[in-house]
Amino acid sequence: MQRKCLKVVLVMVFLQVFFSRFYAAGEPMAFLNMGAGARATGMGGAFVSVADDTSAVLYNPAGIVGVHGMQLAAETYILSLGRSVNYMSICKPFDIGDNVYSTAISWLNYSAGRDIEKRTTNSNDPDSLFSDVSHFFIFTAAAAVSKRFYAGANIKLMLHYIGEAQGTGVGFDAGAFFKTGMGLDFGLSVMNISANMNWDNSPHVEKAAPVISAGASYNAAGLFRVPGLKLLLSGDILYNSFGYLSARAGVEASGNGVFFIRAGYSGAPAFGVGIKLEPSQVFAFRFDYAFIDDIIIPGAFNHRLGVTVEYIFPHRVKVEEEAPEEKVRKREEGRDYESPW
Repeated sequence: MQRKCLKVVLVMVFLQVFFSRFYAAGEPMAFLNMGAGARATGMGGAFVSVADDTSAVLYNPAGIVGVHGMQLAAETYILSLGRSVNYMSICKPFDIGDNVYSTAISWLNYSAGRDIEKRTTNSNDPDSLFSDVSHFFIFTAAAAVSKRFYAGANIKLMLHYIGEAQGTGVGFDAGAFFKTGMGLDFGLSVMNISANMNWDNSPHVEKAAPVISAGASYNAAGLFRVPGLKLLLSGDILYNSFGYLSARAGVEASGNGVFFIRAGYSGAPAFGVGIKLEPSQVFAFRFDYAFIDDIIIPGAFNHRLGVTVEYIFPHRVKVEEEAPEEKVRKREEGRDYESPW
């Protein structure tokens, strides 16, 4: 069964050979394709079926049910040409009766620069300077429909400023997550549903391209029988409604649950590292770094830095409660993989 599960993920991973990354330059709100999270970026963005921290908001909103406790994350993404992406999010799962829910509030900021030169002639000197900045406020809700199936959705409030012009809009995302209980997980999301930006004093409406993503991830540590080994493989297929098809692949490994190394591919190779610290049974800290080849400037790299803090609380008992003998069997087979949380 383990080898069958592995084949499912490997099929998605090797689709990288046949599909190129869709280059979204020029598309409205194309920066959303960069996602969030240094951990996810280090895995090539193949996160739709992993989605177990606050960055799930931009990959698969259903995944925030998998967050173990109240989680706060902050990060910055340093890009070429003076561009940057900043992200902050807070997520809190909670119980109502026997049901488990989760909510998150996130802020995503993209800046194409605050000193962009404006010219109306071929002069060496610009006529003026202007900025290009976007702010997205994302509200997420998700629920465990059953112990194996989660569903979630986002509402996005969008602001975009180019010089003195202002655009506003609203968009929606939806996702689903399924855990087989055999180390193999599946995810499905539809992002940018009716994500339209209206500009002041203009009839023009920008429409972000909806993106449909499907992914599978597999805990492959059981194939190697190495004590303490954690090995996660993931692969995603994405369809952009503008007609582009692409794939992403990623891997995360750890020998002790403290230090993590990651690699991935999404049209450009990506690498990352992480460290998880647990100073007490109540709090956990994670520091992540990722870098990826720049698709604009050959030989340049983009860098993503993030820190995540979590206050642990036991809502997961209701989500995936298992018999003690099943937990022992999984541990012996190497299928008890847990994320950095």
